[in-house]
Amino acid sequence: MNKKNVLVFPGGSEIGLEVNRSLSASTHFNLFGASSVIDHGKYVYKEYISNLPFIHESAFIEELNKVLLEYKIDFIVPAHDSVVVELSEKQSLLKALVITSNYETCLICRSKKLTSEIFRNTIPVPQMYSLSDKINYPVFLKQNIGQGSRGTHKVQSKEEIDFFLKRILHC
Repeated sequence: MNKKNVLVFPGGSEIGLEVNRSLSASTHFNLFGASSVIDHGKYVYKEYISNLPFIHESAFIEELNKVLLEYKIDFIVPAHDSVVVELSEKQSLLKALVITSNYETCLICRSKKLTSEIFRNTIPVPQMYSLSDKINYPVFLKQNIGQGSRGTHKVQSKEEIDFFLKRILHC
């Protein structure tokens, strides 16, 4: 049986490290870690490629495809939320299969607003306001795109919303 070559990108993210822990002893896969920066993945993966361009750089797809061909990669496991969306969108340009859902599904899952809209009539979702709405304070601010608790704030007034929006949007 031929082992399949799997590239985990970024290999040093928490998800990338979990994929390594899950599959590194598999008899079915050869794991390769890759990243745009040198990170902990360098010490975890037996095969590690560093200094790929960042996903939004114009050379990213071309450089990634060079890696995919050079190492005969069969599958890519995206190991960061933004990478999932980017690689699902660019699947047709890539020389390996991205292990993820289709682009539309990835986009919905990455957006709190789109996810809430999909489930609004099915399950309880948080109330979302626009800035023109009458808001009953306090409210919880959270960026539409992001993970964990980054950019979250409990606010008590319109002035606090304005303050945090300026801070987030750097206006």
